[in-house]
Amino acid sequence: RAVLERMASTPPLSDGRANRYACGLIVGHYRGLRVMEHLGSDAGYRADSLVFPDNEFSIVCFANVSSAEPAALARRIADLCLGNALAQVSKPEEAVPVDSKILLAYVGTYGFEPGRVGHFGVRDGKFEINFGVEDPIELVALSASRFRIPGVGQCEFLKVRGGYSCKLTSSDVSDLGRRMVPDEKDQDLTGFVGEFYSVELQTFCRVSFDKGSLKLSDSKHQDDLKPLARDLFCFGSRTVRFERNRNGRVMRMFVSTGRSFNVRFDRSR
Repeated sequence: RAVLERMASTPPLSDGRANRYACGLIVGHYRGLRVMEHLGSDAGYRADSLVFPDNEFSIVCFANVSSAEPAALARRIADLCLGNALAQVSKPEEAVPVDSKILLAYVGTYGFEPGRVGHFGVRDGKFEINFGVEDPIELVALSASRFRIPGVGQCEFLKVRGGYSCKLTSSDVSDLGRRMVPDEKDQDLTGFVGEFYSVELQTFCRVSFDKGSLKLSDSKHQDDLKPLARDLFCFGSRTVRFERNRNGRVMRMFVSTGRSFNVRFDRSR
């Protein structure tokens, strides 16, 4: 029993924020019941294991097509099998129209902790969000400042001095994102060039400049860095944030992926 309790424990992160990730398990709630979950994916398959420990009920869902949504399917099975044990579902909020001028005021790149970046924009009259360079997700307006992000959760824009911040909520965890300084189109990219070393990973990464763009490489891969905001770049769904010293020289970078955040690399030369 002690082992099981330890597997499901979610100590807070080092900065005191809440943490839903236990020992290989995502811990949360579904319709009032405690759940422990682990999802898996790769080219051509999707999987989900959803456990209701207090109800002694588990669901494992495998799919061999990338378009499947096993987490949603597992919850539909739970709806059928657990019935009255589940809390009643509230009526979904209906979408409301929002003036385009209001939406344009929210446009920009926001940095969420730890290391997640989202860019809000308006395209063809649709309000969308991109995480890194993933496909855009169209938002559904629930009010003039609150939106549903299908497959992710909700976000709410809050008026602050000088603009807006954005509260992003996924399941029962919320992060407050700050709007980042826009990318300087004419900035000197050669200042980012150099070799960087991670003590944690015990490996080097190199940033180079070629044909007008920055490239990040290690011993096996090379990727183009796409600018998102000042000192912030992305490749795929990953982000790279550079940090400067008092003199403005780039001294370190922090790399974030979907499962690891702010991995530090210090300039070695």
